[in-house]
Amino acid sequence: MKKALLAAVVAFMALGVGAASAQVVSVSAKSLPWSEVVNFNDYYGWTCISCNNGNGSKDLGGVNPYNWVAPTVVSLSAGMASVTIDYQSSTAVLDGYAFDAAGVAQLTYANYPAMADGYQINNPAVRAPSYYTAASPKGLYGALIVSFADSNGVIVGTPFEPGDSSDTVAIPTGASELLLGLNEANLFTSNGATSGSLMIDVTQNANGVGGGVPEAPTYWMALLGVLALGALGARRMSA
Repeated sequence: MKKALLAAVVAFMALGVGAASAQVVSVSAKSLPWSEVVNFNDYYGWTCISCNNGNGSKDLGGVNPYNWVAPTVVSLSAGMASVTIDYQSSTAVLDGYAFDAAGVAQLTYANYPAMADGYQINNPAVRAPSYYTAASPKGLYGALIVSFADSNGVIVGTPFEPGDSSDTVAIPTGASELLLGLNEANLFTSNGATSGSLMIDVTQNANGVGGGVPEAPTYWMALLGVLALGALGARRMSA
């Protein structure tokens, strides 16, 4: 009986193994969310939208390459169905203002554009990464932008803005990595007063969105139930 009870407990605890995989990553305050080179249709920064480079195609401007930092990349584990993005803390400063995953609240229409439509104010030739998200209104300067991508860094699906709250998103077919960067258009070239980073918890879930992966207390309560049933069975056998 003891062996059967032990086996039941081990099998139950195994249900929680591999259900989720969490890690905290650092996203530089100078990190942009994807490469314009491999995502030509998702360009941002100093890019001319209305003109062309002489052969009918768009100019690739982008931000100052000496200030640009590649996105933070998280490899997606096989068998995972969704990812939960959860803001933890920040030491980030952009153009002299401290900010978090929701962006720089001080950089508004009074002094800099909030980019609510994904464009720089009064300059529709400058797109920000938030232009390509489904958010409405679009995020502030410095807002965390996350996208799924394949192994070549090509965006899969639609980029999203988790902000300061926890956000769980289903992993689209064909995605093998997660890209994390910030909503920036051109301030990296302004005064160099950009530093620090955002700390972001990235949890990969075996279940999809709303899949109902139990919290740890739920596992323990269920375990107590298993133990109680085992004790009751043992008492009946001894009787």
